[in-house]
Amino acid sequence: MERTIAHFHIPSLPIILEQIHRPELKDRPIAIALSRSPRARIAYLSSEAQKEGVSKGMPVSAATKICPLISVATLNSPLLVKVESSIIKKALQYTPLWEYQGTGKLYLDLTGTKNLWGIGIDVAHRLRKEIKKDFGLSGSVAVASNKLVSAAASRVRGIEGDYEVQHGQEAAFMGPLPVEFLPGVDFMRMNSLLEDLNIGLIRDIVDLGIDNLRVIFGSSSHLIYQQALGIDNTPVHPSGHPITSDMMKYIGTDFIHGSCAKCQVLAPLTEEFLLGEDENDDQKLLATIYRMIERASSRLRIDKLVSKEIILTIRYVDKAEGAGRAILPSPSFWEFDFYPSIKKLFTRVYKRRVRLRSIRLSFERRYPTPRQLSFFSSHGNALNKKTKIIRAIDDIRGRFGDTAIAFGHTI
Repeated sequence: MERTIAHFHIPSLPIILEQIHRPELKDRPIAIALSRSPRARIAYLSSEAQKEGVSKGMPVSAATKICPLISVATLNSPLLVKVESSIIKKALQYTPLWEYQGTGKLYLDLTGTKNLWGIGIDVAHRLRKEIKKDFGLSGSVAVASNKLVSAAASRVRGIEGDYEVQHGQEAAFMGPLPVEFLPGVDFMRMNSLLEDLNIGLIRDIVDLGIDNLRVIFGSSSHLIYQQALGIDNTPVHPSGHPITSDMMKYIGTDFIHGSCAKCQVLAPLTEEFLLGEDENDDQKLLATIYRMIERASSRLRIDKLVSKEIILTIRYVDKAEGAGRAILPSPSFWEFDFYPSIKKLFTRVYKRRVRLRSIRLSFERRYPTPRQLSFFSSHGNALNKKTKIIRAIDDIRGRFGDTAIAFGHTI
């Protein structure tokens, strides 16, 4: 059976939501960063800001110098989660096979649904119109025989509209597109080499042939050649790109791939802190790390999730990075379980005496709390006292804010 894969894409969704939330920003240069710090990097941009010379990844301070009239906002995560979850839930009315590709992007496998909903492009058109009507959001949708071509077609279509690549026309469609459309090519790293070889379009790669490609791309040559011909056999699968636990709550576990929530990988819980001043004092840095662990642990308890694997990444002022991984003996959501391992990891990773610019903690492999992991442990009075103190702190912060109470060593 021929596959029918749809790719739905709302370009710059966080920017659109910000404009809807603040209508006075329409047609003005807008940037969205992940924090309010002047050092924070720009994550999303409006077309007006791009025309002024602002680019993604640029520090907020540099963006405001280039474009003094730019409006910089922080990411409205709760609104984004709610909107994306609602879009996914609507899309799942047409198929249980879906894959979240990242902000504003979604794959749907419509194979075998023709008798129920009609041909793929009609279903895609209907979904795009429903989302436009219900949420006021314009998007593009493309239908093809695989994920690679449908994603490329939705980018070609642009801000709004439908696009269909007929079966058998994949190579002809991909040929005139720029090389950047191939996910197998590290374009940033190989830009100068591709220019020297006069390779600008995908059809140039096909013309080279597989033998010449081996010289350029090595072990990746076969994959790149297949992609250049529009061949992609990867399935649409919910674990392709992790969703957050908040999105899972909105969507509902009954919608998660055949009523099986375990089939959906939960995205890592990440805490990142951009230091107000560059720092190399171990005690101050460890105090910052403990506060980050507190926030992450509280979030895990609220979501009733546990983790046993943590990745620590530090970034020096000279932009060099260090990273390491710690694995706990057993999964937990308590800071007193995480901190000793992360403290040892920090002393192992922080090898240079250069000041740090930022710290990131990523809590990997999260899954629902095992029944035996109680909020009030039964493994002894000392542990019970710790858990009761932390629960009391959680309650105080829930009522009066995160800064209402703190341990002395974190101040």
